[in-house]
Amino acid sequence: MDLTAILIIAVATATAIAFKVFVYRRIGAWMDRDLIQGLSAGDSERRTWLEQHYRQLRAEGLSRRKAQARLQQLAEGSAPSD
Repeated sequence: MDLTAILIIAVATATAIAFKVFVYRRIGAWMDRDLIQGLSAGDSERRTWLEQHYRQLRAEGLSRRKAQARLQQLAEGSAPSD
């Protein structure tokens, strides 16, 4: 194989990996947004409150799974005015 073929293969592989990472992150963001909308039950104030708590939990370094579980506990046990 010549250098051009190797370069084309490398660029195509890198592009495919980057696209996969991009799509994976977008799907994760959509799932997070959908969870928060479901927990807020149409209340925009509660949705804002849950979004703030979710961002705080993720900033603390919790994994998505643990942050979502914590967020569900918060939504079941607390009100936005807390």
